Amino acid sequence: MDLGLTGRRVVVTGASSGIGRATTLALAREGAELLLAARREEALAETAARAAEAGAAATGVAAVDLATAAGCQALGRAALARWSGRVDGLVVCVGATPLGTFAELSDEAWERAFTTKFLATVRLVRALLPGLRAADGDGGRVVVVAGNVALGPDPLLTTSGAINAALNNLVGSLGRELAPEGVGVTAVHPGPTRTDRYAALVAAAAGRHGGDATAGERAVLAATPRGVPAEAEEVAAAVTYLVSPAARHVTGTSLTMDGGRTWAS
Repeated sequence: MDLGLTGRRVVVTGASSGIGRATTLALAREGAELLLAARREEALAETAARAAEAGAAATGVAAVDLATAAGCQALGRAALARWSGRVDGLVVCVGATPLGTFAELSDEAWERAFTTKFLATVRLVRALLPGLRAADGDGGRVVVVAGNVALGPDPLLTTSGAINAALNNLVGSLGRELAPEGVGVTAVHPGPTRTDRYAALVAAAAGRHGGDATAGERAVLAATPRGVPAEAEEVAAAVTYLVSPAARHVTGTSLTMDGGRTWAS
């Protein structure tokens, strides 16, 4: 299936690992032109090199702190300058929030979580919106990688649940506001996915089971009917579709990918 991504100009954040890296490589194979952002310079350079091997024009912008307004603005300026004011897509994959129950979380943890995930998303969309509005055809597309705890809370993911729920609402609002201009906005809500974040979650759960890693993983997957984590490449495939012109009529909504944990009433 041709998703129409050849030559499309897409910004991907969090591109140095996990779902961000997998999405970068999926977009590269579809022929997109990429601007990649992450804090870890060496890992980002490796991702950019792998994307280039797949035939994509990929440039990394390392050491960009998207937890700051200045960092988001700098990335926006870089994208608009590189592509003469036009951006076809933005994949927001930033900000692992602190793990812990409500009683374990300090004000500082909440503030860090809100800044690194919610505010970063707001600022990135704002910085790139002029380019998304200028995109050829029906306009650009934004995909926010959030998480299924937006819809079904988990006590170990208190900050994630609250912030992803807020992101879900933001996506709905933006999707409706920007639809008349042809700009699409969607979210993807993965459940447990085999990434560094998954390893940290299993370790945290294991700590509540006497250090037993098997028991920790069993606890993390207990509410997942499939009984296994997703692979980053599976989530990336969905993100790639949603950021493509093939999904131009999908906006203001989200796709949940959690092995059957969340059901819609």
